[in-house]
Amino acid sequence: MFCPKCAKKLSKKDKNLYVCRNCGLHLHENPRPTNGVIFENNKGEVLLVRRKFPPKKGYWDLPGGFVDIGETMEDALRREVKEELGIDVKKFAYLTSRYDRYLYKGQNYYTLGFVFVAKIPNQILKLADDVSEAKFFPKDKIPLSRLAFKSIKEVLRDYP
Repeated sequence: MFCPKCAKKLSKKDKNLYVCRNCGLHLHENPRPTNGVIFENNKGEVLLVRRKFPPKKGYWDLPGGFVDIGETMEDALRREVKEELGIDVKKFAYLTSRYDRYLYKGQNYYTLGFVFVAKIPNQILKLADDVSEAKFFPKDKIPLSRLAFKSIKEVLRDYP
C-alpha cells in the first residue's frame, strides 16, 4: 500500500492503521459501507438477484450495493434498487449489519453491510445490465451454498 500524499510505501502500524515514514501521514483502513434489501412478496418469498459480473459472477445476492460519497444509507439503497431492478422503494426497515470481505481485481476490501427488509412494490422489474436474473425463493429453499457472500448467507440463514 502506498501513501496517497507522497507515493512512498506505507508501513502497517496496527490492525487498520498505516503510517508513511516519509511524510508522517496516518492512513486508516476502514470498511466500505454497503447495503442490501430483503424483498418479500405476498407469499413470503424472498427476492434474490443473480450476479452477471465478477466478483461472484453467477451467484445469488440481495439487491443492493456500495454507498457513494455524499449519500445516506437510505438514499444509496433507493438508488441501488432503482438501478438494479428499476423499481422505487419507499418504505423499508433496518434489520441488521454484517462485516465481510469483497475480493475485486486482486484487492480484498473490508465491507460493512447494512441489511433492510421491505415488501416489494407492485411494479414490473426492469433488470439492470449487471443482473442476469431475479427470482423469488421460499424461505426454506434459499440456495445458501450459491449465495455470493458469507454475510448474506448468515443474514438469510437467520432471517425469520
